[in-house]
Amino acid sequence: MALRVSLLGEVAITADPLAGSCVLRPRQLAMAFAYLVLHRDRPVTRDELADALWDDRQPQSWETALRVVLSKLRAKFAAYGFEGAVELHTSGRTYRLVLPVDVAVDVEEAAAAVTNAEAALTSNNYLEATALAGLGGKLASASLLTGEDARWLDERRRELAGYALRALETQAQAAIGQGDWLAAAAAAHKRCQLVRVVLHEHGLDEPAHHSLTFHARHRSPPFVWYLRTCGSQRARGSAGDLESPHSLLMLLPLEFATQMLAPSKAIPRGAGPLA
Repeated sequence: MALRVSLLGEVAITADPLAGSCVLRPRQLAMAFAYLVLHRDRPVTRDELADALWDDRQPQSWETALRVVLSKLRAKFAAYGFEGAVELHTSGRTYRLVLPVDVAVDVEEAAAAVTNAEAALTSNNYLEATALAGLGGKLASASLLTGEDARWLDERRRELAGYALRALETQAQAAIGQGDWLAAAAAAHKRCQLVRVVLHEHGLDEPAHHSLTFHARHRSPPFVWYLRTCGSQRARGSAGDLESPHSLLMLLPLEFATQMLAPSKAIPRGAGPLA
């Protein structure tokens, strides 16, 4: 039985797409299942799982409430014929979810795709890097347990946002490797937008100018093109979908921003950042 676990969007288990999915509802079932899936490499204590479900708002009889949630989870597994494939083991005051070795979990697929894309980029396999980064970025940009609020979810969402940023960085660098400056500029532009969202929503501990400074050091054409296009459209009063060059430059150290606005020099073939 090839299982697929979805945590991005609707929380569900799928064995046969034609037979439909086992959707985990209500919220306590989805939260408990997601936490157990993402921590299935070790036993999870009862207190830890309760904290994941309720944070500091645990009901007075939380142990009973937790047992009810886990009992309903087991009933769901049995109702969809997942017994033997999806097992929730109890040992003392700990729980551990056991899934098949070959289970596909969308959150983990996002991380693997981005990591493999970066490896392909290192090997100058630009087409594979672009494809994998596109897949990983799409998954990482999806919502993890939409509408739910918990400390552990904040941490996981920050991780996913980090993978989404890395995917766009990889796409930009793969495009440069292929000489596709417009695609590189587009990926860089999306990354700039995402950086702002991430810093605002998640407070991601990542230098916002990391990708831009990399290319600024090498005077890469995509960013020179992007700034000049943006600047010329701004001068005509029709910036369209492009960001203001001034707001973009705020993400750059002063010396790099100044260099990028200076007249560009021709970049010899093979002298780019990936040469």
